[in-house]
Amino acid sequence: IKPRLRLYADLLSTHAASDHLTKVLKTWERLERRNLELTEKEYLIVLECATRAGDAGVVGKVLSDLSERVLVPSRGTSEAIAEWFMGEVAVTLQGGAMQWKREGLC
Repeated sequence: IKPRLRLYADLLSTHAASDHLTKVLKTWERLERRNLELTEKEYLIVLECATRAGDAGVVGKVLSDLSERVLVPSRGTSEAIAEWFMGEVAVTLQGGAMQWKREGLC
């Protein structure tokens, strides 16, 4: 039986709804090992969870992958991206230099 994304989508969603980012990432890694690509819907789930967790690294990976796979994001995805950049962890421009609002992020 060939694994399908829909078998994992509910698991991904459940972990994200419980704010278990580590479990979300493990599920995403499992999907990648099985050569299954996330759709915009799953990227949005991961993005929202990573935004709530304030994990800039995960958000960066989601945005990178999303930009390669989704030419025109939906309104919901666009709003989630904007929410990240308006959030407390996002990069701000101060005097021409980028600075993090929280320490320890790269």
